[in-house]
Amino acid sequence: MEPEREASSEWGDGVGVLGFRVKASSCEPAAQKAANEPCLLSHIRIYNKSVLEWEITAGLRYNKPDTFVKVRPRCEAPKRDILYPANHTPCRYVRISCMRGNPIAIFFIQLIGIPIPGLEPDLQPLVNYLLPHITAHKQSSQNIHLQLLKDIASRLPPFLPQIEGFY
Repeated sequence: MEPEREASSEWGDGVGVLGFRVKASSCEPAAQKAANEPCLLSHIRIYNKSVLEWEITAGLRYNKPDTFVKVRPRCEAPKRDILYPANHTPCRYVRISCMRGNPIAIFFIQLIGIPIPGLEPDLQPLVNYLLPHITAHKQSSQNIHLQLLKDIASRLPPFLPQIEGFY
């Protein structure tokens, strides 16, 4: 069975394995903007071999680490395959901060969630409002709250500069 279908049947429609690129740097150069799609991150799966302690955070803007949400606070890192819930955290970046141990031996990372093209931090109040409705109806084949969020996220960003000018 393909991972995307497996994830979709386990966590509901729209949730699947997300594609991503690993980026190990302390800043995001303008020439290397992330190609990762914004999403509501449902789960993070990590196969760890040598990290002893870590913290996992997620956010929508790489250059604003203070806005990242703790998916997993500083804790002991099990040396095995582990699946952490991420509670549909809006994200484009996942940061795994290795506090103790050797970060070279993280063998596998898999992100599972719902892709939401155009999701921006400015839409956080809307996400906060719609998320309980989205998760309550995650098995529904026509989750209107999820579709509403996707529609707004895809159509609103070009108008955000004009909207911000009114305040």
